[in-house]
Amino acid sequence: MCLDVGLGDNLLAAGEDNPKGFFEDLEVLALNEQLMERIGRNWASISLIDPEELSIEIHRDLFEKAVSVVKEHTSRFAAWGFKDPRVSRLLPFWQKVFEHLRLSAAYLICLRNPISVARSLKTRNSFPSSWSHLMWLEHYYCAFRHTEGKPSLVVDYDLLLAEPKMQLDRIASFLGRPVGEFEDRIQSYCSDFLDPKLCHSSLAAELKNRDHGVPGLGNFHDWALKLARDQAPENPAGNELLLRIGESLHTLSGVLELFDNQKSRIDSLVSKNKEFEESNSFLRFEAANLKEWNNSLALGFNSLQSSIINLQSTTDSGQASLSSLQSQINSLRDENIALKRDCDKQQAELSLIKESLISRSKLFGRHFVRDLISKSPGKTWERIRDARLIIRSGLFDQDYYLRRYVDVAISGMNPLAHFILYGAEGERDPGPNFSTSDYLRKNPDAAASRINPLVHYIRCCRECGAQSLPPSDQKQV
Repeated sequence: MCLDVGLGDNLLAAGEDNPKGFFEDLEVLALNEQLMERIGRNWASISLIDPEELSIEIHRDLFEKAVSVVKEHTSRFAAWGFKDPRVSRLLPFWQKVFEHLRLSAAYLICLRNPISVARSLKTRNSFPSSWSHLMWLEHYYCAFRHTEGKPSLVVDYDLLLAEPKMQLDRIASFLGRPVGEFEDRIQSYCSDFLDPKLCHSSLAAELKNRDHGVPGLGNFHDWALKLARDQAPENPAGNELLLRIGESLHTLSGVLELFDNQKSRIDSLVSKNKEFEESNSFLRFEAANLKEWNNSLALGFNSLQSSIINLQSTTDSGQASLSSLQSQINSLRDENIALKRDCDKQQAELSLIKESLISRSKLFGRHFVRDLISKSPGKTWERIRDARLIIRSGLFDQDYYLRRYVDVAISGMNPLAHFILYGAEGERDPGPNFSTSDYLRKNPDAAASRINPLVHYIRCCRECGAQSLPPSDQKQV
């Protein structure tokens, strides 16, 4: 930014916990998440990653994709950089990409106090401090180990907030940037961009050197902090410390892997419990609505009965009046039958909803109901019917949708709910076997009806008995 290092144009959007922005390239982020998933890890895992797990022979497709991404960015910027906390653990993979492209790489290690990290993760994710400290230790151990002998600079987060000009001068000098050329940008960054209020955790001095249940944590942080202050100890001392930390982590590798597995099971149970609570809440809401509707129906039925009694009492007025009244009675009885039929239909639909949301909760997936109600709650019934049609058709591929539209995966929104609410309007494809844009182009009546194109197609197939999909343009994912 202020030192003329490009970060790309497709960056992760800011969030409530980081209103200034994350400055993480979405393509790089998606690659890292795919790589983590393939080796059975995620951003919060604490089990060690063997460099052999990141072999390009195993992940050839991701390697070629990474080469393409880096090549495209470095062709546009004189100097390009990217950040993602996962990178410290995945550096052996990215370093092979740099070597393949014969790029000169420099590493900026952004140091943050482990206690600050633990407090942030406790607030945001309810992580116990010991877990956060182990994550901190492994991430920074990997960062220093994988950059040994390579150009690197440690920048402490607290020092950057306290003395931004000095730290930016250090970074500029490290990158070989003449400070004078960027004086205005640096001043603007210090005065306008940096905001000490965004530091959500402040530490008392007596808290900074404790291990907090993780042996070696304090010494490791002290050593890294000296590097950030340009008070670097002699290399043998640093190498010995890294060696000890590495031996400790490898000794505990089996235990760390066990902890990861247990946490995954716990997270899965918590997720299922939340889904059940959301489904139960929705059912209670719908049951209350149905009860109110039944009460209204009962009042109407009582009113009809009163009308019938009144009509019967007028039969003494004459045969002609009797015939007229009998006709009215028959009409009212027909209305009563229609009302009872509607009531039975509503009760049957409620039973289907209960069965779908309780015994087949996986049908809609996590957060489906909550996400579906978020836009125009009055159309919930119609959207649930559309969702049932789509799921039974087999044309919606959740994995395809999340892979193709990375923004949906990042948002955490239920993919089927996203397609029903927004995806179809944006002409996004529900799966590899149906092209929304192609269908709308070839069927103007579908576009004019403002019905979800996939629902329109399913209904048309059912009415006309079509056995195959209309021709569609296949798009590369």
